Amino acid sequence: MPAPVESLFEALHRTRRGSTNFFAAREQVEQWTALGLLSWVETKDCLLIFRRSRDLHHVCHVASSADALTDALASSTLPKGPLVSDLVGRENDLAPMTSAYQTAGFRKHTALIRMVRMVDDSLPCQEHSDVAFAGPSDIADIRAFLLKLLDRFADQIPEEDELRSAAARQNILIVRRHRELGGVLVFDRTGLSTTLRYWYVHPEFRSEGIGARLINVFFRLSRGSRRIVLWVVQDNTASVEKYRHYGFQKELLMDQIMTRKNTIEEVLKELRPEFDFTASDDFIGDGMLDSHDVVTLVSDLDRIYGISISGIDIVPEHFQNIAAIEQLIRKYAAEP
Repeated sequence: MPAPVESLFEALHRTRRGSTNFFAAREQVEQWTALGLLSWVETKDCLLIFRRSRDLHHVCHVASSADALTDALASSTLPKGPLVSDLVGRENDLAPMTSAYQTAGFRKHTALIRMVRMVDDSLPCQEHSDVAFAGPSDIADIRAFLLKLLDRFADQIPEEDELRSAAARQNILIVRRHRELGGVLVFDRTGLSTTLRYWYVHPEFRSEGIGARLINVFFRLSRGSRRIVLWVVQDNTASVEKYRHYGFQKELLMDQIMTRKNTIEEVLKELRPEFDFTASDDFIGDGMLDSHDVVTLVSDLDRIYGISISGIDIVPEHFQNIAAIEQLIRKYAAEP
């Protein structure tokens, strides 16, 4: 059901918090609600909150216990399409939540760790003339830039309205190269903490020091905060070392990202609902898929599984049956 913001907060107040991964501030919840992105389901001991983001939904919960969460995930109708949930806490403490989501068909996607840098206002910070605050005319370019570089399951990709609000607060820094975005840095301030959300440089310009100039201006703007926090993929050693270079240290908190993606059968059924794909070992030979269907299927698989199937693999034998398609997906999912 759509979630009027006051009704949602009343439901949050009613549910006893023994387990949760819902930490959004009221302002953020109001913005999501105004955009029609939130829906929710309330059971006796659990509240499940769904936030739509393009073609997937983020799943959050407030539950009295891990058992209540397991029961709610099993008994509730979850949104169709890919689902993702961020479970935040110390690794050992996350086990009950992780198990509840795994019981509901979610699988581990990746894990993020939190890193922190204490702010020292006495340290010199340089200014750079090519680093500018983003304006309204930059928003569409920034959104497209982030969509190309971010993992849609691991990263909380901002909507355009969120980016506009951040730009209005002067929380987005950019560098342009010949009208093209060379780098973007997005941050938030909450009390005495500043969060570094995104810091990316266009691959073509990574040898020009754009990232260093962005971070130096960011450090200057962070003066007055007590600390800067960020999240980074746990096994991305290059990024972890880069942040260490800039004075960030690991903390014990982690974000275990869980995903539930459409099964191959569900994808095929949505494409050609008139056929029972479990009853055939040769979709092409049995006339269940033609060349136009295969092109559409490849696009769907790329979108749902976050892969990019090469043209050389778009051949009949790779789409003959469910096992062949699963093998193709595993091939691309394993590539770096």
